[in-house]
Amino acid sequence: MDNKDYPGAAFFYTNVGSFMVKPGCVLTAFSEAEYTGDYRDFAGPLIEPNNLFGQDYGSAAETGCSPWAWGSWKCRCEQEMIDCVPTDDYEAVLWCDNTEGIVDQG
Repeated sequence: MDNKDYPGAAFFYTNVGSFMVKPGCVLTAFSEAEYTGDYRDFAGPLIEPNNLFGQDYGSAAETGCSPWAWGSWKCRCEQEMIDCVPTDDYEAVLWCDNTEGIVDQG
């Protein structure tokens, strides 16, 4: 999701209970829409099973979702292409010779 931005809308939030950030990426979450309010950078590689940042809406039992929500967010990645030269090769693993074999006519 490189260069993915979600500006959000005033008074609308995205509940985020858990999330993952790939290696080489940074997810910046904001507490309010339009990239305002408190913010936090999450650098990858990261697996966050229990998000505790954003707007706190109380207990998960009350909301049915994560109690934490973001108003807006951005994702930026700086990954390099793999530097390699592909090759193709053939190697015999097993050689079977059945020229003297007998066919069962059964």
